[in-house]
Amino acid sequence: MGNIGAEEYYEGFSDTELADIKSQPYQVGRRSFTVLELVAAWAAHVEKIDKDRAKPTSDPKVWGAYDLLAAMSMRSSLEKSMSQMPDSIRGKISFLTTEIDKQFVSITQPDEKNLVAEFEEADLSNRPWWWHRIPDSGPILDELSNQ
Repeated sequence: MGNIGAEEYYEGFSDTELADIKSQPYQVGRRSFTVLELVAAWAAHVEKIDKDRAKPTSDPKVWGAYDLLAAMSMRSSLEKSMSQMPDSIRGKISFLTTEIDKQFVSITQPDEKNLVAEFEEADLSNRPWWWHRIPDSGPILDELSNQ
């Protein structure tokens, strides 16, 4: 598995449900992740995007537009992985994901100028809602706005 710190999300799942989750990894490139590892990865991406909003673009450790695309791709992988889970597990995963999604919405704004689509040079009209949001401030917004 991907070995992303998903243990903090184990609470609320029975041993049987955790075994079921571990038995259904989701392939992302050459690596496989459990749905809970994808939840943890989405949470980590949102947290990093949030923290970087207050940092200057000149900071070499801040994330840029490609990192935003990676976060959006991670969220899409999470959505696909969730859809493969039994209903009882999917409901619990959806609850966890909704909390992280709320945080993402709180630090982003609608991408009214389609900056992400322009940056990616792709039609995003059929992609889920998270592909249509951009940070409300910070280096990622600066990069997207100045492309």
